[in-house]
Amino acid sequence: FAHNDLSNTNVHLNSETGVVRLIDFEYGGSNYRGFDLATHLSHWAGGAIDGLYDDSSFPTTEEQMAFLKAYVDAASSCGDAVTIEALQREVNLATPLAHLVWGLWAVCTLPLALAAEPGRFSHIEYAERRLKAFFTS
Repeated sequence: FAHNDLSNTNVHLNSETGVVRLIDFEYGGSNYRGFDLATHLSHWAGGAIDGLYDDSSFPTTEEQMAFLKAYVDAASSCGDAVTIEALQREVNLATPLAHLVWGLWAVCTLPLALAAEPGRFSHIEYAERRLKAFFTS
């Protein structure tokens, strides 16, 4: 099972208890772990709130490795024997797919967005930026 929309807006941290919870499972279903991780890392480059994704802000290799080390440490406590290197391969393979999926999502949801009240999220801008990242990844 994958969340399939593991953006920063769908991770809730209770600042009093330190408990982290995933929310908003409307896209949840079958998929690869690498897609969830690539989606999460890609949102470090922005866009989840305003549509202004900036591929130059995608996490560096060092930042990715630090995140993946924390993931491996947590996964090992649950009995998952995954390695950082294996996760990095999964992320590298899934990153172009995450760009493509979210770029096409923005195109497909554009009619609904245009029919709604104007907001701060630019579907057109987001689609352009994510599809450009797909073609250059």
